[in-house]
Amino acid sequence: MNLHYHAVDKRQGRWVMEPSLFKQVDEEYGPFDNDAFSDQRTAQLNGEGEKDFYQTQLAGKHSYVNGPYDSRSMSKMMQYYEDQKDTDPFNTSAVFIVPL
Repeated sequence: MNLHYHAVDKRQGRWVMEPSLFKQVDEEYGPFDNDAFSDQRTAQLNGEGEKDFYQTQLAGKHSYVNGPYDSRSMSKMMQYYEDQKDTDPFNTSAVFIVPL
């Protein structure tokens, strides 16, 4: 899938998917229970507001994760997800948006 983004905060590696492309991702891989890195500017799901990813309940949910892209943040993010998945492995899933 060819995805296009625009920068929200380049210093923190924050990028937002264009709403029309998010809709395609949601239709193909969703529906999502939460937008795990949302804030007022980047929330992709209706009703989502600002969240602290590391306080977000991911266990038992299907999450959309478009987090910071620096290697340290990605490693920490994946570890948190794995810890959450371990508590409910059959009902926890996520779609991670990762640049190549």
